[in-house]
Amino acid sequence: GGFKTLSVGIIAPYRRGNMEHGRPMQSLGLTAQLEAEWRRAGLSFRVMLVGESGLGKSTFTRALFRPFVPDNELSANDAGAKEALRARTTEIREVVFTVENDGFPIEFSVVDCPGYGDSVDSTEWIDSIVGDITRRFASHYDSNHASGASVGNGLQRDGMVHACLYFIAAHRLKGADIEFMKRLQPYVNIVPVIAKSDTMTVGERDAFRRLILSELKAARVSMFELAPPPAVASPPSSARGAASKKGAPTPPPSPPSRAPLGEFGERILSSVIPPPSAPPPKPPAASSTPAQRGAALAHGNTSPPPFAVCASEDGTRVYPWGVACAEDPTHSDLSTLRAMLFAGSMLSAKRATLGLYEQAYARRRAADERSQQEREARALSRQVFAAKTIAAVITLGVAVGLAASAAPAAAATVVAHAQSAASAAGTAALRAASTGATALAQAARKRIAAKS
Repeated sequence: GGFKTLSVGIIAPYRRGNMEHGRPMQSLGLTAQLEAEWRRAGLSFRVMLVGESGLGKSTFTRALFRPFVPDNELSANDAGAKEALRARTTEIREVVFTVENDGFPIEFSVVDCPGYGDSVDSTEWIDSIVGDITRRFASHYDSNHASGASVGNGLQRDGMVHACLYFIAAHRLKGADIEFMKRLQPYVNIVPVIAKSDTMTVGERDAFRRLILSELKAARVSMFELAPPPAVASPPSSARGAASKKGAPTPPPSPPSRAPLGEFGERILSSVIPPPSAPPPKPPAASSTPAQRGAALAHGNTSPPPFAVCASEDGTRVYPWGVACAEDPTHSDLSTLRAMLFAGSMLSAKRATLGLYEQAYARRRAADERSQQEREARALSRQVFAAKTIAAVITLGVAVGLAASAAPAAAATVVAHAQSAASAAGTAALRAASTGATALAQAARKRIAAKS
């Protein structure tokens, strides 16, 4: 008469003509519902900027989001003035941008932290940042465990920090940077960024990258690995098969492309670097001149991480010897970082954040709450026991008084009730007190009988 549990296997993705089980598998038809749910709920992604003061973290924020957010919104989201945006950050503040991505609303939040050079004691600085992250953990825990709270998709909206861009000054990696990243590692996904990388030569940048990686490895500091953005999908195998059947040549696979720059990046590049009028020269041979070999090494021989970035308000940094373009991947990793962080790793960063939240906060707090509930239950039990004890003692005292003055029959009845109350308390001490009170009551009855 009860319900029965039916165990089924995981339903494989729908593929037309799937005959793995001897018959074609059908789709559940949930695509429209899933898309509608994601369009309704949207997605939130929160980035925290941490590092030494004076590295241009606020300028980097505007450069990072400028392809997606109009300039007036970049200013309006922070006190409504560009002067306020360009001022040095002196307290933790959060700026929110809402972006529409093919009908899916995405809420980007940037938590801009003051640099540790702005405070005398750097320990208090890192404590304030860790405290901000843990407060967000606590708020997420409370919202998920509140009475009547609806359980939603953990990858959609939450108030936690999903990625921490830790800015390292060019040419100098301080011991404080390593220690601070070790402190932040259990709580947030760390992505190291070399700020103002246009102040280094290509060789210096490569050497500094190797130094940072070796120091982080020696200190056992783990970086969050960003994935490249998905490449443009190639024609499906069925289409290629049909083309081959018709006698058409099979198109060769396209080589992987660079990180997409978008309309903004391409516009900046075209304004700084004119389109080539001739095909690029071939790589120089081994017997080429030193100048040719130097030109061949202009791009360097390392790749991020760490991401070496430069940023400015208009996308370029002009020097007497040339122009550095923040959107040019050969000048700065800004466009690469943007593509890998948003297009390649947004959901994986949110999944990793949920894991850090469980390990660093949720499990410990759940254990503490269970211990607290057990302590409260024991305290309540002690209070109930004490109340029973006091009631039994009072009852015994009344019984003794009545036994000394009342008639023997009435005294015997009261003593019987006192013994019953003492026995209900269930302790040897109270039973002993009951026996003593009974003896006193009996002595009182004998005295009353003798007088009568």
